[in-house]
Amino acid sequence: MEKTSKKILIKKIIKESILSSTGHGFPNIIRSEKWPFKILWILSTLVSIGLCSLLIIQSILLYFSYEVTTKIRVISEFKSEFPTITVCNINFFTTQLITDTFGSDFNSTPDDFFFDLGFRDKIPKNLDLKLFGDSKEKLIKTAKESIYSINMSQIKYFYHPEHGNCYQINSGFDQNGHQVPLITFLRPGRIAAISLILNVSLHQELRKHNMNMAGIIFIHNKTQSPLSVDGVIVSPGFITNIGLMRTFSHQKPKPYSSCDGSVDKMENYDSNLYKLILAKTKFYHRKVCIDLCYQEQLIIKCNCTDSVVESVFEHNHCQFDDVCLNEVYDYTFKNVDKICYSKCPFECDKFVYTKMISINKFGEEWKKSYETFYGLENRTIGDELAVVRIYYEALDFTEITETPTLSIVSLIANIGGVIGLFLGLSVLSFVEVIDIIIQILSLFFNKKINLVALIN
Repeated sequence: MEKTSKKILIKKIIKESILSSTGHGFPNIIRSEKWPFKILWILSTLVSIGLCSLLIIQSILLYFSYEVTTKIRVISEFKSEFPTITVCNINFFTTQLITDTFGSDFNSTPDDFFFDLGFRDKIPKNLDLKLFGDSKEKLIKTAKESIYSINMSQIKYFYHPEHGNCYQINSGFDQNGHQVPLITFLRPGRIAAISLILNVSLHQELRKHNMNMAGIIFIHNKTQSPLSVDGVIVSPGFITNIGLMRTFSHQKPKPYSSCDGSVDKMENYDSNLYKLILAKTKFYHRKVCIDLCYQEQLIIKCNCTDSVVESVFEHNHCQFDDVCLNEVYDYTFKNVDKICYSKCPFECDKFVYTKMISINKFGEEWKKSYETFYGLENRTIGDELAVVRIYYEALDFTEITETPTLSIVSLIANIGGVIGLFLGLSVLSFVEVIDIIIQILSLFFNKKINLVALIN
């Protein structure tokens, strides 16, 4: 008798709760006394449940597809900070010292593209590598900020593993490592430019060995390494105009993209290479990390490093024609995704300078005037000097940011809206289910309950 009474009471609790529910379908199914109406409500409820489930599944799948909405906007500035300009002679060896050091052993064939690489590692340890390349005064004949001369003491030395002696303009530091103000411009165009006259000549004895006579310019943010960007080659006898446009992009980290997030703190990633770069340079760049990963492989397998690639390791350089060097190079960069990517996180924030380059030849009268003014009548400056102008095309910069197409808040709102539209349910409707469960449980735990009275 007690079990039967409890069953009746449970049915009564469920029925009354459904009839008082905020939902639309189930109360009307129970409320309808005629079968045609009951069947109509049953079919309508089933169709609504089906459509509701379909739309909810689509929303969940969209959320887990991790799509993003890209916002592109142009931001105007009235004053813009200028980038750092790293200037190099494209040739590692430019002075007579290399021929004096090796004498008759210093030779090559005219079609030897990399003749100098074989001599770098043979230079006696007691000789300073700087002496084999251009001095600041020789390479940079003129440096101007608009119409004002740039103080040569504010141009900092930088050693490039491929090009040797380089010099940085507007790095934020002078030649002694002291901080100096950065150059800013209030207007775009060639009038507001960094203008350089570079002497990219080689010692006479080197000219027959080297087919290249040029300079190379690296344009980068002050927090970037010149090794992380591609250079612009500037040829003697020509004026190279480099107009700059800036783009800042911020990607959402994984799983929305392939980037890994913030790369400015040691504790962010458990990678020795990552931590080593931050410790040495204070700024992380993935391209530099990949180079160091390659050097790490060389040390493990060949016990030496590549002289033309960035390195922070204290190891002897490999010989240029070393078989081990070439094998490790090929293997590492063919499998770089497996060997290095896990050690080198991919930054999400990027600042890129887009370069618009135009070139025109020196005017003949200007060449004669320059030669006469500086007493260079016995020199051919068209074979030695390169003029470069670097300026902003506009003070505006483009900002590209990403936001999730569907956030967790939007997902919950979508699901709630669909359930409310098709079934008339809300969060409080689920509280009604909890209320039913509590009422039913109370029947089994409350021994004093008067079942007959409750049924009546």
